[in-house]
Amino acid sequence: MRAATTWDDVLVHLMEENPTSDYATLEVWVARYPQFADELGDHFAAAACQEVLDTLATLDEESLRNRAVSWALNHVHALNQTNKPEAAKAAARLSELARAHGMKEEELASECRLSTAFIIKLDKHRIAPFDGIPRECFQVIARVLNESRRRIEETICGPPLAMSRAALRKATTKATRDTETFEQAIRSSDLTKGDQQYWLMLIESARKHA
Repeated sequence: MRAATTWDDVLVHLMEENPTSDYATLEVWVARYPQFADELGDHFAAAACQEVLDTLATLDEESLRNRAVSWALNHVHALNQTNKPEAAKAAARLSELARAHGMKEEELASECRLSTAFIIKLDKHRIAPFDGIPRECFQVIARVLNESRRRIEETICGPPLAMSRAALRKATTKATRDTETFEQAIRSSDLTKGDQQYWLMLIESARKHA
């Protein structure tokens, strides 16, 4: 089996194998690619809905689709919690979740094309509004930590938390600012120009498709 580093890779594998859209098969694919559990849940739910709709055209499509998606995502969430370290299950913050997986903030930042200061801001809920954070940010952190995107969102969402002195030393931007937008944080970061441009392009793309 070839390694998949992106969701597009997984889609290619799905098209090649053309698996059945049942729960047992979903379990197999989530076990292969746990970092894409949310996406697989959506994909299998949509495929299952379409199969039923093809034969039961008289049923309300939207109602059936919503039920199927809810069913799939609930099962994916349960699967994602199986065999996770207890510390990871209990983690309420991004920093705690990273440590539960044996990663320091610096290592997580490096793997995600972000800075340590930026990871601290996410951990302290200093990036707002929450819906202004690109989907790709959650996805890359989820992939690195082998968690679901939804789990990452849970650790980042919430009111701003107090900064410790150590965190303030690492977060080199203005300490007096309670929160800042994702774009402001990227522009004021010490990321390389290439990494800054990468995230700014994603922000601009999201705006165009909003």
